[in-house]
Amino acid sequence: MNSSDQNSNCTFAHDYPNSNIITTTYHENNRKTHLRKHIIHSLGIYPSNVKKIKRTSKNCPEYEIPDNYKVETTLEGYDIICETNYSSNGTVKFILNWKDSQGINRYISNNNFASGIAKDFLKLLNKKTRVSGIMLFGFNIPCLIEARKNNPIYINSKDMEKESQIILKKQNFDNTKIRYIELKVGGDEVIGIDLSKVNSDFARVHQDAIVRACDEALIPRDGNELDSLKSIGFTDHDNIMWNIEFYFSGDWKFMALIKGLKAANSKYFYVEDPSLFPVIELNNWISDELHIMLRITDILMDCLFKDLMMDLNDFKKITKGLIEKEMQRIGLIYFQFFESKSKGKFWDWTTLTGSERLIMLQYFDVTKFIASDRGKKISFLWKEFLNLYQFLRKDLFTDPDIDSFD
Repeated sequence: MNSSDQNSNCTFAHDYPNSNIITTTYHENNRKTHLRKHIIHSLGIYPSNVKKIKRTSKNCPEYEIPDNYKVETTLEGYDIICETNYSSNGTVKFILNWKDSQGINRYISNNNFASGIAKDFLKLLNKKTRVSGIMLFGFNIPCLIEARKNNPIYINSKDMEKESQIILKKQNFDNTKIRYIELKVGGDEVIGIDLSKVNSDFARVHQDAIVRACDEALIPRDGNELDSLKSIGFTDHDNIMWNIEFYFSGDWKFMALIKGLKAANSKYFYVEDPSLFPVIELNNWISDELHIMLRITDILMDCLFKDLMMDLNDFKKITKGLIEKEMQRIGLIYFQFFESKSKGKFWDWTTLTGSERLIMLQYFDVTKFIASDRGKKISFLWKEFLNLYQFLRKDLFTDPDIDSFD
């Protein structure tokens, strides 16, 4: 199925809602065309306090911005997820999520304009190109606009408001107030909201409570409040404006959980899910260096020793004793191997303290046990991690310090 938007010189190829893929063809004045594909993850709805957006050129139409809208598209070779969320104060948060060239999840947000967040994204890539926020998010796609306006929730809420006003007017009820709302959710669960004692100071709070009663996305909305605190701060009773900056710190296991990494005891850890607190800037995540060092040195030692245990007879007769002597040479006189009581394991070894592990990283000669270029590479890996750990422990470092570290 094809449709068009004459105001933006676009045509749209789609089979929505049977397929969530929509291909847009943009026709420029010089007869050139280019394509953009949108994959719709969440249609979203038009809220009662809907905001509108338009292009800066003259005679361009306005497009309504949906709430809880999520769409995937491509920009500068990156697959990006575009999202919109309304906060309780009516502002719209525009969000972009993507994976960078190293496969790390990235996130930026903007509370001003859709084009603004697109500009921020391109700035991160050092690109001087421009892109319309309307076209990036697909706010002008006719089939999505129609689907939202045909949404039963959207229609019923409008009909309810209109019909209730007509009935009350016929009965000469000029001054009416809602005193109690009862909502039936799911099966037999009933939620009652008593508004009989609400004064004007708390009206907005109770209106927000009504929406929350039927809202399936409570956590994102609470996240919006944190984002609002970060963006605009708050004013106290003495009319003093406070700017808020969020920080987070914790041990390795808890940091991994909050940051969306795989389990801290997994063999290979990486970013698996989006961060639970995207409002916290990357520079403000203060990790516990000791727990990071303990976890990574566990893996480095495990990989080395298991590699040397491939020939168990040779390890028991020769290699085991040589490693223990090497540990004694560098001052770790209590280190030794012992037979494991765990199923599937043959040998365990003495657990080293944090300071002992730093000595091991610096002075243990891996090349005595793994010859050739491979041993040199493993030794280099150990030394580089030691350098990284010492760098992390610095009280202060600048952007040039970070850029110069490799």
